[in-house]
Formats: sequence, C-alpha cells, structure tokens
Amino acid sequence: MGSGASHKASDADSAESKPGPAQVGEELESGCVIHEVADRAITVQQLQDLTSCIATKLKEEGWTTTDPSVAKPVKLKKGTVNLYDVVAKLVKPATEKRRCSYVELVATGPQTTRWFVSHWWGEPVFHFVACVVKHSEQRRLGYASTYWVCAYANNQWELAYDVAANPAESSFRRALDVAEGTLSILDDAARAYERVWCEYEVFVTLEKAKTTAHLFDIYTYHKHQPRGITDGITEGDRRGASWWWEDRKWSREKNFPVELAEAAMQAQVQLAMASVDADRIHILNSIVGAHDLNAVPPLEHERYDVVNTTLHARFALAALKLMVEARRSLHRYVQVISNSQVTRINLSFRSDQVLSDATLQQLAAALPATLKDLCLNMVDCTLLTDQGIQALALALEPLPLESLHLDIAKNALSDEAVQAVAASLGESLQHLWFSVGHITDISDVSGESLATVLPARLESMFLSLAGCRKITGKTLESLGRSFPLKLSHLELMFGSCHLLDNAAVQALLSQLPEGLLDLRLDFWGCSQLTE
Repeated sequence: MGSGASHKASDADSAESKPGPAQVGEELESGCVIHEVADRAITVQQLQDLTSCIATKLKEEGWTTTDPSVAKPVKLKKGTVNLYDVVAKLVKPATEKRRCSYVELVATGPQTTRWFVSHWWGEPVFHFVACVVKHSEQRRLGYASTYWVCAYANNQWELAYDVAANPAESSFRRALDVAEGTLSILDDAARAYERVWCEYEVFVTLEKAKTTAHLFDIYTYHKHQPRGITDGITEGDRRGASWWWEDRKWSREKNFPVELAEAAMQAQVQLAMASVDADRIHILNSIVGAHDLNAVPPLEHERYDVVNTTLHARFALAALKLMVEARRSLHRYVQVISNSQVTRINLSFRSDQVLSDATLQQLAAALPATLKDLCLNMVDCTLLTDQGIQALALALEPLPLESLHLDIAKNALSDEAVQAVAASLGESLQHLWFSVGHITDISDVSGESLATVLPARLESMFLSLAGCRKITGKTLESLGRSFPLKLSHLELMFGSCHLLDNAAVQALLSQLPEGLLDLRLDFWGCSQLTE
C-alpha cells in the first residue's frame, strides 16, 4: 500500500531530512512530530538512505527471514528482503523509544504527500525503491519529492489509530485525497492486486480520476530494471519536438512484461484478501456504497465490475501494440477497454507495418464512452487508408473529448480522411494537436474543413500541414477567420508549402485572437515567402 501528494517539484526539492539510521544508529532521538498522517510522506533521498542502512545491516547482522511459514531460518539478501522483514528488524526497533512513525524519525517537519504508493509488502524492498527512484526520474520530480508509503507513514505502534474501521477515514484515504497521483508497484506475479487494500486504493484512484487530473502510474521490477506504464506523457518524454514525445513514452513502456499485464487482467476486487478479514468486509462494502460496513458484502456488484474492467483496461492498453505487432487476436483486449471507464488513452504506432484499417476499426470501436484525453500516433503506417481514419472519426464524434492528439502524417490519405476528423471535433474539445504533414493529396479542402469547425472552447492548437504542397493561402485565410476567442496557445507548421505567399501570411497574422499568449509559426522552405 502506498504514497502521494500535490505540490510543485521545486517545493519538494527544498525539503530537508535528517540522516537515516545507517548514519546515526537505532537510538535516533532527532526528527519531529507530524500529527497529520498525510504529511508523513517519505522522500526519494530518505528511501535511498534507508536502503543503504538495510544493506549495511544485512551484511553486519546477518538478517534472516521473518516469514512464519518458513520452518528453517533463511538468510536474507538484497533481492529477497521485504517490507515485513524491514518493519520487524529496522523500523520498529528504530522507533520503539519514541513510538512514532519512521518518517517522524528522519524528517525535520511535515512532508506533504505528492504521490501515493500502492504495493504489496512481500515484494523485495530494493526493487520497490528502484521503482520509486525511476518513477521520480521519469517524471522529473527530484530526489526531495515525496511518496506516501504506509509502512513508513503509519505509526507501527498505534496502527489502530491510522487504520480505521471505515476505509474512508483511514490514513490511506487521507493520503490519497491530497495526492496528485497513485504509483502502483507490482511484484512479479501481480500479487498486489490480490490484496484488498491495494484494490481499495485502485478504486479510490479511479474514482478521483473521473473528476480530477489524478494520475495512475504502474511500475514493476523486471529483468534487473524498473519498468513503468505512465498515465500520459511524462516530463522526461517532453524533450525536443512534440511529435516525438509519444515515441519516447512507447520506448519506455514496450519492455513492461506482457505476462504481468495479463496476470493483472485477472484481478477481481471481490476475491481480494486481507490479513484481517474485517478489513476485507469493510472495504468491499465501502466500494459498493453499503450503509452497513459490517454486512456480508455481495458476491457480485456493478461497482466491482467498474473497478475490475478499468484496472484491466490499463494493462490491456499497455499490451495492445505488442499484440498488434504479433498479429494476435485483439478481441479480449478491445472488449476490456470498451467496457472500462478509462479517461485517458495514449498509443503510438509510428512506422507500424501491421496496423491496418481493420485493426484501427477494432480499436476505434473499443474507445470507452468516458474518454476525455486521446493520443494516437499513426505516422507512416503503410496499410492505413481513408477508410480506417473515417472509422476512427466516427468513433470520436460522440466522445466527451477535452484533448485530442492525432498524428497521421506520411500516410496514403486524402482530404476525405481530414474532413472526417474535422467533422468529429466536439464542442468539449479544449486542446487539439493534429498533424497530417507530408501527404501528397492533402489540399485546401482539408485546411478549410478544419478551420470551419474549430470548437469555441479550444484553448490550444497545434496544426501541421508541412510538406502538403497543394496548400495555398486559402487555408491560412480560413484559419485566420476561424480562430476561437479562447485560443491562448497556437502552433502552425507549413514548411515546404510552396504555394503560400506573403499576403496570405499577413492575412493570418492580422486575425490572430487577442488573448493569444504563445505563438509559433514555421514556414521553413516556403519558396514564395520573403522576409
């Protein structure tokens, strides 16, 4: 179980901490008192100090497993020591004198939760910390960023106070409520999702994501490396031109183990277990909205289904491209995605030689009705035609999309594909990123069709028609007349559009919306333009 919170990275980087117990020993009397459990998140640096301490103690003290099911003592190593062992052999001895949480021992003051960590205590602690470190690096959070980890935040001497009978009043829920995201760390068999507390944390995370920007990232340790699936693009992906961001995300995520994703897709919240059965009963009743938390929870319920399918969909999306490339059946994956309530989808098929119209039609039909943020990169997919894009556009039309990132450049498409996409743009759209560059048959028909349907609520727009050599000043004139009043960020790319002239560019510039804060124009290689 786990971690989280919402303050800026620069704030986190200013946090202070005391030396870990490796430096000062178990009779540590410094630290502080932190009354609010949600302010007992641990920093990345403090976690690294802790693992240094554990490594020293493993070597000097020869720790053996605390697992009661093991008849003969087994010597622990970095790859086997888990949180049960660490709490018994380090956290509780170090905090016994003050009878406080571990964080209160090593912090100098409140450390507000930024990310909430959901996990299973049985995973190796060194793998866990490696995942947190990698997550903080990929999201560019800094080593002072804070993660709420129950074993270090809760007072192990007064657990009844932090773990309330009502899950909504527990320390876990209080930390989740202030977190900006949830980091779910999976062991090698997805046993975390067999634990009811972890499932409850997923439930709260998914509920928050419906109405807030709460993020849900999933990491594991595989083949000696942390591997992660992130909720959207990370700051680490945002290097260079924006059309490469999705590829960086994909290059990170393609090594997430498919077998683990498929194991996680078997998780059923109603079958999850707890060390204390009363916790299981209370949590299941909380999920279904029962008034009596002590009642026998139902065996089946629609809210179980929502949690299960939405969690399964996160992993189905992670494995989807690998299944496409392997030419395996997508039926199970698209069914899971379609039945879910996910709000964000990000997929990259750049230069894919397998993605066909039929496959895209399957994916389009699977888009859930709850989708608000869609990012699809289909640059240079040789099998795609207008038919596939038209099917996608039809599926987009009824969705409550607020953000659409669609890259279909360098494909054998015509104006009909762009017209279909234009017709699908709904009034809920606030952010549009659309590239149809370097397509021979694209003309002013495409440009004008887009200009005439730009939603009134649009706040940011990126449009690339670079290399579309049939584009003339008509497209610029149409865009100039149609910019929404709320538009504050605009980027237009018309490089190598040789029919554009100075008059068309001047006409565009004269009609920019007054509230524009950021403007980027690219007319590189347009032979008729002069300075």
